[in-house]
Amino acid sequence: MFRGKTFQLSLPGNSYRIFIEGLKSPVTKAAYSYALQKYMSYLNITNPDYLLIHQEYPKIIQNQIVEYLIHLKNPPHSLRFATRSQYLAAIMTYYELNDVPLSKKKIYRYLGVERATNGIKNDNRIENLLL
Repeated sequence: MFRGKTFQLSLPGNSYRIFIEGLKSPVTKAAYSYALQKYMSYLNITNPDYLLIHQEYPKIIQNQIVEYLIHLKNPPHSLRFATRSQYLAAIMTYYELNDVPLSKKKIYRYLGVERATNGIKNDNRIENLLL
């Protein structure tokens, strides 16, 4: 599932417990835990509770997430849309389950668009049919 990469399925902290117990599927728990740990690594954080330090200032958290998405989208990472989307879903779920109000509309603008294998963006099906 994660190409031999090691990660912890269980992390310390009450915020992580709230997050992981709010998920139903064991596969989702593993994937979201992995994605959250990647985000924590980017922020140089080892305890998920530290992600909530700026809980009173959601704009700071939003900016951190936006910077992370930009980081994932551009070289040297250049992760695919599906991967970035899954990572973002995990991060947004973590903050949602821990009662941090974030502007989803603003954050999702930085996710980017999915590209088809032929190099045409898939953000408008009608446009693709006309090509």
